[in-house]
Amino acid sequence: MIPVIDVFAGPGGLGEGFSAFRDHQGRLVFKIALSVEKNPDAHRTLKLRSFYRQFRKPNLPEEYYDCLRGKLTVDELYQKFPAEAACADSESWRAELGTDEFPAALIDGRIRKALEEAEHWVLIGGPPCQAYSLAGRSRMIPVDPLKYAKDHRHFLYREYLRIIAVHRPPVFVMENVKGILSSKIEGARIIDRILSDLRSPLRAQPELRGAGADDLEYELFPIGGPIGAASLFGSNDVDPSEYIVRCESYGIPQARHRLILLGVRKGGYHSPGRLRPSGQSIDLWDVIKDLPRIRSRISKDEDSAQLWVENLREILSSDTLKNGELSEAVRQEMRQALGRLKAIRSTGAEFQESARRPNWQSAWFYDSRLGGVCNHCSRSHMKEDLWRYFFVACFGRDLLAAGGGF
Repeated sequence: MIPVIDVFAGPGGLGEGFSAFRDHQGRLVFKIALSVEKNPDAHRTLKLRSFYRQFRKPNLPEEYYDCLRGKLTVDELYQKFPAEAACADSESWRAELGTDEFPAALIDGRIRKALEEAEHWVLIGGPPCQAYSLAGRSRMIPVDPLKYAKDHRHFLYREYLRIIAVHRPPVFVMENVKGILSSKIEGARIIDRILSDLRSPLRAQPELRGAGADDLEYELFPIGGPIGAASLFGSNDVDPSEYIVRCESYGIPQARHRLILLGVRKGGYHSPGRLRPSGQSIDLWDVIKDLPRIRSRISKDEDSAQLWVENLREILSSDTLKNGELSEAVRQEMRQALGRLKAIRSTGAEFQESARRPNWQSAWFYDSRLGGVCNHCSRSHMKEDLWRYFFVACFGRDLLAAGGGF
């Protein structure tokens, strides 16, 4: 299998895609050789998923499922399978790249050890995006624009770049938020600098020229967009917006837009194709309707199923339904919906028993041995927010019934 090095791995979402991919004959193609992440919670997930991959279905021990059900702690699980736990510990490394505590020589040593001199391998990862995201910028810039400009996370991609320059992966995949396209430092777009540096890693970091050939160059390819839409004049002329992948165009029930850069080292490698749009959108409800019904919790006040219903029904005596700006149709929809409300007891749990098999992509989401779903729990809301969500739901229902749209 082709080894994969995953840096800035988070809980391992990008690596999960690689590790689950199979060829036309059903064989696994990639193996996560090393995942690097600084966050302790994300790292715990990385280690557990690595432990899972030591067995693969259908050879997973029942103790693994007991751990997911909450009957066994993670530490107890690892103690029962020390060899597999040791492999998982080696493959998932809690470390913060770009710091004095984890110098370049230490990082490089772990990467070389994980690769075992493999010639064909893939580097993946998404350098921290808080400084690039629209939400992050909206919080940081008005408060302290100078601090935002000096935020070290702007340039953590250079650690990713350093790994490329030193280890020369044949292929790399770098992921980030869409907001990086408009992010600027001192008036210059960050994305332009990143694209230029990734195409010529050694030119961007001349101090590393001794680590490899001076002519290390990469072509950057967009993987989304129309088939055959690549520039006639080479990848350097691709508009940065072409690197945005819009998940809803490919059969994913989420309007998640991400910048994905596919870098291929120049010198004999084939040019990749593009993803083919699915031609249909997937409604979120079709995906989640098989989950056990749960209700949101009540924050700040006592919480129970009956109080949740009573809190919502208080909206009838509030100014909301007396407001002349609401149409009678919407007010009527709200009254009828309140009359149909039932007291749902469950607010979910880290593990919740369920015998339902999902209709959509059950191979992704269903394991008959587990007997339930994980991480299916609700958030807490104050009463006024419950009212707002209730109003929006009723307004939308009335709008759709009238043949309108959003």
